[in-house]
Amino acid sequence: MQFVHLSDTHLGYMQYGLEDREQDFYEAFNEIIDRILSEHIRIVIHSGDFFHTPRPPIRALKIAQDGLLRLHERGVHVIIVPGGHDTLRRRGLPPLSLYERFGIKVLSRSNFYTKIGNLCIIGLQHYPKIYWSNPELRKYLDKYSSFVENNDCAKRILVMHQGLYPYMKYGYELTIDQLPKNFDYYALGHLHKRIKVSYGRGILAYSGSTEIVEMSEIEEYKKNGKGFYIVDFSGDVPDVQNVNLSCIRPQYEIEWESVKLEDLLLAIKDILEKETFAKKPILHIRVYNRLIDRLTIEKMFGTRFKNNFLKIRIVTSLEEKSVSETLILDRERLDLENILLNRFKNNELVSFINVILSSLKENDVKSAINISKKVFDEGSWKRWIDAFKEVET
Repeated sequence: MQFVHLSDTHLGYMQYGLEDREQDFYEAFNEIIDRILSEHIRIVIHSGDFFHTPRPPIRALKIAQDGLLRLHERGVHVIIVPGGHDTLRRRGLPPLSLYERFGIKVLSRSNFYTKIGNLCIIGLQHYPKIYWSNPELRKYLDKYSSFVENNDCAKRILVMHQGLYPYMKYGYELTIDQLPKNFDYYALGHLHKRIKVSYGRGILAYSGSTEIVEMSEIEEYKKNGKGFYIVDFSGDVPDVQNVNLSCIRPQYEIEWESVKLEDLLLAIKDILEKETFAKKPILHIRVYNRLIDRLTIEKMFGTRFKNNFLKIRIVTSLEEKSVSETLILDRERLDLENILLNRFKNNELVSFINVILSSLKENDVKSAINISKKVFDEGSWKRWIDAFKEVET
């Protein structure tokens, strides 16, 4: 028995505001559908973040429908767990529910189980990183562990969209040792890099994203590619094979350390002379500890190299180092969570702040109020007093 494991397709993502980048994500998805059908796979498991937003554009919905319908017409079983990007903060159906009429199985907390032959597939939709999520997650995992023991499950797959420590250093919801150990394959999503390790009765695997979603993925892509896994269950231990996509748009990152513009131009020309491209690449130029007119330089380079690159980005980074601590601001954006952790040294407090900020960012004031009320009613805030006192001192 074989099945496909993929994750984090992020359909509808218009990276850097470019329609070409939105199209790149669709092309990756369509290539995956083609490869699944050419390999005659009959089971597909998607570990979440199918869409980039719970309100995807019409084009993303149409691309998804066309691809899933092709699989349905060929008798392919598709099982999906909603990721954080697929899930509305307010109560409501995820966009994936539109495709259940094609036989797509969307697993959730209330509908967590499906069986194909002697294969039992248990799925849990994404649990956001809020201060009470870990006990809730562990409660469900204990339930699922008992369920597969008490039912006729010769082969067992657990599907989740969660961050696990040590593979996520910050923002994780669970540590790896908190997972049940009686599954044969752990089909995970959320991390955009590929990971395969032995765990429980078999293999724990992140299949990674199917396109380059963030700048930090560039080096990982060069080493391990982007795509999906084909998993063979015929042996005692699952055999997991990488399938790489050919349509990925190349991206490059160079550091501009010199103050001379000529040095930067030479580095750019070096890339162009050494490589050939099926698609125009994206170039990220990282500048440390210098105030520059980013937009003017981007416009100048964009004009000069418009026939060579889809986009040239200037990414400014600030570094501050001292004997007591090192604070490195994220290369592409300020990592608010790391800054808060560095300041408060309290994961629970930082998780609460992040959830409130995320709700307010989406104008979901009601959720922010309800979460805050629960925190204060349960007295959780009392555990954070020391963290605030340390900041004051």
